[in-house]
Amino acid sequence: MDIEFEWEQGQAPPDMKRALQQFENVLEDELGSAAERLIEEIHEDVEDLAPVDTGELRDSYEHEVEQILGAIIEARVYSDVEHAPYQEFMDIGTPHVGPALEKHKKTFEDEAESAWNTAVRRVS
Repeated sequence: MDIEFEWEQGQAPPDMKRALQQFENVLEDELGSAAERLIEEIHEDVEDLAPVDTGELRDSYEHEVEQILGAIIEARVYSDVEHAPYQEFMDIGTPHVGPALEKHKKTFEDEAESAWNTAVRRVS
């Protein structure tokens, strides 16, 4: 990405400061929306891949997106079922969270790039 800045001394920095703040705001919004879309898809895949005996584990999964310190976003798919970690990490279990995350790794990278490009276009 190429960026050019031109201004006459003493005139543009306040405009640049506003533009950078606007860029940050747009980027936060775009990343938040992308995280929400992506975590919903991951949640669906976790449920689809979860082993089913009674359905308790599959039905226990929930997700949330939390914005922390501006553009730092934390998205989680989680379960409160006691045996969930055993299914994911033990030799006798059925991994389902890891494969769902791996499936969407490229999508996450694409969404982050798209959010960045959208923020650049809106501010330009």
